Amino acid sequence: MTVLIVILAIVLFVKLTDLIYSRYWNAGLKFSINFSRRTAFEGEPLELTEVLSNAAVLPLPWVAVKFRISRDLLFSDTRNAQISDDYYRSDVFSVMMFQKITRRLPFVCGKRGFYIVKNIDLVSGNLLLNHKLIAHINCGESLTVYPRLIEPRELSVPYKKITGELLARRFIQADPFEFKGIREYQPYDSFRSINFKATAKAGRFMVNVNDSTISQEIIAVLNLQPYASWFGDTLFEQAIRMAASLASRCVKDGVPFRMVSNGRDIITGREIDIHSGSGGEHLANIYKALARIDLSKEVKPIAPWLNEQTQDAVYFLISTYQDSDLAEAFNQVRTRAFGVWVIPAFRETAVKVPLDDFVRKWEVADNEQGPLFD
Repeated sequence: MTVLIVILAIVLFVKLTDLIYSRYWNAGLKFSINFSRRTAFEGEPLELTEVLSNAAVLPLPWVAVKFRISRDLLFSDTRNAQISDDYYRSDVFSVMMFQKITRRLPFVCGKRGFYIVKNIDLVSGNLLLNHKLIAHINCGESLTVYPRLIEPRELSVPYKKITGELLARRFIQADPFEFKGIREYQPYDSFRSINFKATAKAGRFMVNVNDSTISQEIIAVLNLQPYASWFGDTLFEQAIRMAASLASRCVKDGVPFRMVSNGRDIITGREIDIHSGSGGEHLANIYKALARIDLSKEVKPIAPWLNEQTQDAVYFLISTYQDSDLAEAFNQVRTRAFGVWVIPAFRETAVKVPLDDFVRKWEVADNEQGPLFD
């Protein structure tokens, strides 16, 4: 009789704990996952932080946290992970009542892009470990990885020798808001520039001297039309880095800068057009747009857009595509404005279009290192 009572008590205990755990196992269970920063550049190290807390009285001998994210984020810890099309991770925790556990997973941003933590599952069991309990968590945690900026010396050829020379020769004028100094009046000076206070003090006409400023904008045109299938994405990625680096240089120098591309946003599917501007926020918007370009999406030809442009500006075309439609459109732009064309290409690849001072080949090594201008 005593044995039967013990057996019934055990069965009742098992049933009761099963019922309690099945209903309330995750009542006080919270899990969060966060990147140490929301934005970064290619190659930068970051951390992904997992926080699991149990605010209930039910102890959980084991909780498996499973999630997946892009394999382009290079995690140093692969012990509890599988890497195939994505990075699949499963971490096991033992969390008692009113306990909080934090784990940090270091990684390196291997490639530009927009990354979201996908499919977070919490898997646990009852005290006897004979029933599996599962909960799904919706997570909107995201990371935007900006394109790596190329070395300033690699950008100096198109920026200083091409765009810089043009801007110094044609598109620089006095900025009335940038005071530089005072000098003696010359016959070509405007009457409005006379500084009467300085004139009275010096006994001769003196004029204000204003600093120079760039009066017209640079329009970067990033064309991501495929030119040869065997090129893969290497040249496209270098072209995107060139666009980001050019934007950085222009914005820092106070040059009005517009970013246009037929590349499509991975979220909206729209083409890129960041209107002319300057300043840190403008530059961040350009970085973000370039980071979110999805190279798997089909793009439209850029030549029709170029044919429609009538604005007197500096058009900086970045395109590995070189067919006649684009070459003709670019030449038309050069008849009514100023055009610069940089062609990212592998060192051994011939360029179809004639090269000159403002049409330059940018040699890209197969390992994406050491780009040089021809």
